[in-house]
Amino acid sequence: AFQEFMAGMDICIYTAVGVGCASLIPPIFLTRRLGESVAICFINLLLILAVIVVALAEIGSRSDSSCVEAPAVGPELSLLAVMGAATNVVYSFAGHWMYFEVMDTMDVPNDFPKALALTGPIMVSMYLTVALVSYYFGVRTDDLLAGMPSGGALRVCAFLLFAHVLIVYLIKSLVLQQYLHRITSPSDACRRTLVSYVKHGGWGAAMLCFCFVVANAVPFFSQFLGLIGGLFAGPINFLFPLFLYLLAIGRSKLPCMSDTLDSSRSDSCTATLRRACRGLGGGEASAIASIFVFIVMTMFIGVSDVVGQIIRMENEYGMPFSCHALARSDPEAEATIGCR
Repeated sequence: AFQEFMAGMDICIYTAVGVGCASLIPPIFLTRRLGESVAICFINLLLILAVIVVALAEIGSRSDSSCVEAPAVGPELSLLAVMGAATNVVYSFAGHWMYFEVMDTMDVPNDFPKALALTGPIMVSMYLTVALVSYYFGVRTDDLLAGMPSGGALRVCAFLLFAHVLIVYLIKSLVLQQYLHRITSPSDACRRTLVSYVKHGGWGAAMLCFCFVVANAVPFFSQFLGLIGGLFAGPINFLFPLFLYLLAIGRSKLPCMSDTLDSSRSDSCTATLRRACRGLGGGEASAIASIFVFIVMTMFIGVSDVVGQIIRMENEYGMPFSCHALARSDPEAEATIGCR
């Protein structure tokens, strides 16, 4: 996004990532608790809403619908491509671990389902609006900004998206910072002294250095998210919870005897899972099986497609840690989206 904002200056990706990391240094030292970022989270919502509105309005105004074909199913769609794209869908669930942290900061944690019932439909509506409207107007890239014609609107959206990514990183990294600070220096993890701030910020700076290396090792944003989604988000957010759920169901069906605890310890994991599966209803069993099959397919088929995309893009744009300056076509050729 920063490269799009500074279009025309041929900024290398490692420079853009470095600017992002440097911009985060002050807030990662000063922000200590998730509750301190409530106002920032609201601002972040406004930022992404502004990006969506401006981007779709600009794309729609430059689009010639008579030249655009938008079939419900793409003629070149394949299982490999579907699973590759699905890795990004799975990645969108990677933030669910934050729910526990959010509940911990709430005055009334039992009200969290109410908040989720409000925000869930909003997020789904935003995702669907961006996907369907941009596809209807002829955008065929996996990056909304890449589908916008060059100009002032693109620069505005790029800057807002750059700020959005910084805020998202700040909020999510804060939890890991707190954890690392707590296990390495528990005596001052909750203090507001200079030494405590330096320790807390030091872990944040170390994480930024690690992220700088990883971001340049896989400099293709969408594919990088697909790798994370396929390799980690699927097992952590879907398979492990299903496994623990089935274990809990299986152990709850043990006989209510005085030695229940001992028998549950000696009962094999396989036997517990079999007992749980036998007690599931048809609908629940089908849902669990469907989720399991889908996630496993994204882990293998989807990740294979993403790796293939990364290899092709490296051959076209350069190897990791190279410049990867932003390349855009002639703005005049982009005057009308769809007739190309």
